[in-house]
Amino acid sequence: MDEKVIWQLLQNSNSPDGATRRQAEQELNDHKTKPGFPSLVLRIVGTPQVSEEIKLIASVFLKNIAKNNWSPSADNIITAEDKAQIKQMIAGVLLDAPPAVKRTLSDAITKICECDFPKEWPHLVTELVTRASAAFTEKNVDLLSGILTTMHSIFVRYRQAFLTEALKEEILPIIASVGPCLLTVLSWLSTETQTHHPEKQLTLLTLTRICIDIYHDLTCLDLAPFMEDNIGGFMNIFLQLMKYDSAALHTKSAYEEGPLEQTKACITEMLTLFLSQFDEDFQPFLPAFAEIIWSSLTKITDVPKYDELAIASMDFLSATARSIHHTVFKEPATLSTVCEQIIIPNIRIRQSDVDMFDDESEDYIRRDIEGSDQHTRRRSACEFTHSLCKNYQSDVTAIFQGHVTTLLQSFATTQDWKAKDSAIYLITALSVKQATSNIALSGVRSTEMVNVGDFFNSHILPELQTEGNAAKPKFPVLKADAIKFVSSFRNQLPPEHLPPAISLLSEWLLCESEVVHTYAAATIERLLTMRNPDGTAQIQKPAMVQLTGPLFQNLFTALDKQLRENHYLMMCVMRVIRTSEEIVGPYIGPVLAPLSKILFQVTKNPSNPAYNHYLFESISGLVKHNPAQVADIEKSLFSMFMKILEADVVEFMPYVFQILAQLLEARPDVPQCYGQLTGLLVRSELYKSKGNIPAVIRLLGVFIAKEPQKFANTALLGETMGVFQKLVMSKTLDNEGFELLNAIIQYVPYQSVKPMMPTVMQIMFTRLSGSKTMKFCKMLVLFCSIFIVKHGADELISVSETMQAGIWKMLLTNVWVPSVNKVDGSNSRKACAAALIILSGSPAMMQTYQTEWVLCVKALAGLIAGEKEGDDEGHLYDRATLDVNNLGSKYDDGYTNSFCPLACAAKPETDFCSHIPDIAAYFNEKWTAVLQLPQFPQMSAMLRTVLPPNHLAFLKLA
Repeated sequence: MDEKVIWQLLQNSNSPDGATRRQAEQELNDHKTKPGFPSLVLRIVGTPQVSEEIKLIASVFLKNIAKNNWSPSADNIITAEDKAQIKQMIAGVLLDAPPAVKRTLSDAITKICECDFPKEWPHLVTELVTRASAAFTEKNVDLLSGILTTMHSIFVRYRQAFLTEALKEEILPIIASVGPCLLTVLSWLSTETQTHHPEKQLTLLTLTRICIDIYHDLTCLDLAPFMEDNIGGFMNIFLQLMKYDSAALHTKSAYEEGPLEQTKACITEMLTLFLSQFDEDFQPFLPAFAEIIWSSLTKITDVPKYDELAIASMDFLSATARSIHHTVFKEPATLSTVCEQIIIPNIRIRQSDVDMFDDESEDYIRRDIEGSDQHTRRRSACEFTHSLCKNYQSDVTAIFQGHVTTLLQSFATTQDWKAKDSAIYLITALSVKQATSNIALSGVRSTEMVNVGDFFNSHILPELQTEGNAAKPKFPVLKADAIKFVSSFRNQLPPEHLPPAISLLSEWLLCESEVVHTYAAATIERLLTMRNPDGTAQIQKPAMVQLTGPLFQNLFTALDKQLRENHYLMMCVMRVIRTSEEIVGPYIGPVLAPLSKILFQVTKNPSNPAYNHYLFESISGLVKHNPAQVADIEKSLFSMFMKILEADVVEFMPYVFQILAQLLEARPDVPQCYGQLTGLLVRSELYKSKGNIPAVIRLLGVFIAKEPQKFANTALLGETMGVFQKLVMSKTLDNEGFELLNAIIQYVPYQSVKPMMPTVMQIMFTRLSGSKTMKFCKMLVLFCSIFIVKHGADELISVSETMQAGIWKMLLTNVWVPSVNKVDGSNSRKACAAALIILSGSPAMMQTYQTEWVLCVKALAGLIAGEKEGDDEGHLYDRATLDVNNLGSKYDDGYTNSFCPLACAAKPETDFCSHIPDIAAYFNEKWTAVLQLPQFPQMSAMLRTVLPPNHLAFLKLA
């Protein structure tokens, strides 16, 4: 393709005109893996005459190629020649690129490195170090920053890795190459930063942080010889930076963190790593760093801009308290100072926290109970407390007991609600086992500080009692504290106290404070999931009869008043439905009405994935637990579902298809309104979005099971087989293709399918010869097993041999026997066993395929005996799904239409051999008949030469 044409396509792919944009995107997508095209896109990025806009579009396109088409496991992979050219050019192009393009190309390099570095790109580090050294010699700080940023993006992956011998061999040459350059640059920066104008200092400090990040990347696993030999040089630089201060580098804003604080926080985080992992090497430097960190922590004010530094400093002290150096805290005076001057001030709620509680409740909730990556001062102070308690439990408890008493007295006498807030937080900090911020995961242990039951009755229960003023409580923060306390200590509540607790919490759903009613919803949801040791629910159905109505009423009242989509409230609705099950029956109408209204609203602009997921999970739960009222549910939602499909609301289509499958399964027959769907389900456009495919195949399978005669129609069956062919050729989607094919074989009259079987088998063997995986082999074995159980062994042998003589023998020897004992799922293994039993009694097998018959019987003996082989490839082919706990994540590539399964709409495991209730009895019956066959004496002699004694005994041949 001509370079100018590509320029124009890239320009058009950003056009405000939808048709123009889609056409350009389609053409670019069609060409992206063609030889020479990816490297040509990179050359466009490096062409000086090209506008920055087109360079940016081209770099994003190239990054997506690196992400989706570089890995050997990708369905469409670019050529080796293009890979080589891109790797040869990209570093040079990046260095001369504008800042935005530079960042995108750096991301592309990172994606490439995930596949190729270092084995397939061994010279990358050498090239980057050479360019960095040249930039340093020229004192080109901008160029040096770009190179070092790219290095960091490559090396940061080591922070998540486990040290192995192979990884050690990989990283040692990198450190030997990068280390000297890094030390030289850092030495220069530590001096230059202190001697320049503030504006220049800011640039140099930014570069310093990148260098510290690289040092962290390369030392997070082990200290290589160079790093160990030069630890003094690096630590002296870090100590010099920790001591440095400049008023010009402090921001005037109370919220904007200054560059100096950022740098010191970065250093402190790295020092915490050294203290934890390289204690001996770091020991000589610990006193100097501990003194300066401790001193600065006591001087840091409570304004938000110092939060990161305060958090990093407390984390360093926590690591010290957990290490062999914990004795620095052993003196009572030291412990008292730490608790009073560091922990207490950082646990006390600040005005900025109160402002966030009132005005930025979403951020407050995310920071406090969602377990976000962002630490808080309170959380770090809490973790520091736990670390101190590891060796000084009784001393720390005694100190805080006095403080808690004082704080509670202060509230009682002066109504200082912040004092009680601190007291509750301290109790939680000293009582929560393995401290975790996630309200859904918190566990508890006993505490010596207070009697939890007495504290609950005296100080928590009064806060939970609404006294008719739940909407506007006097101290909403205390209400949130009390609700969170219930969640944290829920495992200590006797089961009989749970329904009254939920009844109390239900009233707080009506609170105007978003934090309070969100905490109430989250806590109710957690209480409803609590289980007894035997797995039964702690809240039994009789209690739910009383709770369900008020909970629905208050939840939907709260949802109706929301200015934003609160997924905690919707998650609580889902949990009430799933816990109440059939009890929801009388409330179907009152529940469907607001859910339908909400669905109508969110369809206009889907923006909160978690909220939307729980909305559809709630609808799915209604269907599952109230099948008798499917008609009412359809009446309320079917037209809305059709509008979603017609409007191509991609975020919701997978959900709609799942629920439609659920609704249809609950019907004895197919209502007329569903008739329009079968044609839609075989359209190729629907399969362009991978997120749709599992749900569409699920629904299509239900249609096939319900209306097999409709699919006996040649045209519709042909289109359905076309879907199968498209899917089965994909390594990531072949399981969906087999699910569709298995449904066809099970339900559609065979006389309609038979003419297509040679083509089906040809497709199978084409895929097998071109891209064989264990996943595919297992699914092929299962399909053949289902076919044999349904239509007989002789038919499958005939179809296979019609294609090519000897193909059946190859299938048994190279695919079936090696794979059958790796098949997963009890019903799938049952089908495989049934097929092998049928094969063992096949005259054709005994007469024509004797060697293969012996192998089949050997595999059958292992299968019936319950033996199972592992599948080393299993983790490579997991279905791509969204993590429900992270549905609110934002991705820089935009919306990702991944399949997100609804728990209540899960397909029941299919029993392909429902006519065989007991596979062992079936085997005994059929094998007894095999023993009587005239050919068996000859075959038994062959079996005795290959089978182990336990299998011979199992086959009655011992």
